[in-house]
Amino acid sequence: MLTRQGSRTLNASPVSQGTPRATATPPPATVTPTQVPSRRSTQPNLSSSDEGTRDGVARITERIDIKNTKSTVFTGVVPEGSYDSGAREWWEQFADQADDAQVLAGQLWNDKVKTATLSLFLSGSARRWLKQHRHDHPRATFAETGDALVAKFRPKLTDQEITARIYDEPKLPAETYQEFADRLLLMVGGLDGGTTNPANARHALGTFVRHAWPQRKDVVMARISLRDADPLRAIARA
Repeated sequence: MLTRQGSRTLNASPVSQGTPRATATPPPATVTPTQVPSRRSTQPNLSSSDEGTRDGVARITERIDIKNTKSTVFTGVVPEGSYDSGAREWWEQFADQADDAQVLAGQLWNDKVKTATLSLFLSGSARRWLKQHRHDHPRATFAETGDALVAKFRPKLTDQEITARIYDEPKLPAETYQEFADRLLLMVGGLDGGTTNPANARHALGTFVRHAWPQRKDVVMARISLRDADPLRAIARA
């Protein structure tokens, strides 16, 4: 339809009332998990093999494996017929087993863990002593605790009395030479300084040679003195 409006001619076409044409809407962008930065990645990773600290206090994140520690329980009691509780020998064996247990488990124990493990293998008066010792010496190392244990349960004899017993100690009929030597060294362990003192070990060596080879003791002692100044090694080779 044409309408005239002044001098201008307008083409008034009808407005379509039909359905408007749909326009394509782009799909929403998707975000994959790899595109979202993870907040957790900024935090420290404390796995079972890691050790974190808070306020300077170490956090244990690993189970302690003591199944390879096979030591007997130490009570501190002196067995009937003996003059010694065997504290030094027991302690040395336990300390060795604690070291081996760490290697076999692939772990490294600190002094607190070692001392806590020690408490599991003590009973009676020895266990009560350790409880008091830990209270009185909270910073004591594992080695210092072991030395204190040996000192506490050493023989109630003087060094002179122990030396006299070593000198007179005979070899038992059913005893091997190795068993005799081990028993003498165990007695030496009751002396101040134990077997680390060469003078103490020479007492055991002299008794061993005198009772093991009474007819040739002078010759054997002379050969040992010339060959080796270490009495412990000499007993092992005798």
